Amino acid sequence: KYPTYKITFINKYGVLEDMWFHKKSVESMTTSKEEFNRNLLNYTTLTYSNKSHSKNIYNKKGNQSIVLNSGFYPEAYNEAFEQLLLSEFVWMTKTGSSTIYPMVVNDSSFTYKTSLNDKLINYTINFDYAYDLINNVH
Repeated sequence: KYPTYKITFINKYGVLEDMWFHKKSVESMTTSKEEFNRNLLNYTTLTYSNKSHSKNIYNKKGNQSIVLNSGFYPEAYNEAFEQLLLSEFVWMTKTGSSTIYPMVVNDSSFTYKTSLNDKLINYTINFDYAYDLINNVH
């Protein structure tokens, strides 16, 4: 029903560790831009162009993010989720695809869940893609 995502990260021992997220996921995109107003007067002919853009946009950027739900994990996986949030190197692979996406964990807080308090343990984690949608490296 829902797509499956494999999250790979470097744990505290320096080893690649995989976790599977297979519940609801939500992808989103944000954009940012800078703009300026330009003069449309042609000084040589003293004419004004009303067909040109007076507002010019530059430095247009787009970033994607995804919110993943872990599905139900036992309480013993709390440490693995802790290490995922502390990891500096995280990658995501979608099922059915061989493309590996570098990711950044966007969450900065973590609440430990227990089977006594929460019954079924499901974590929701926010990830940002670790690159711009339009590559603007010069």
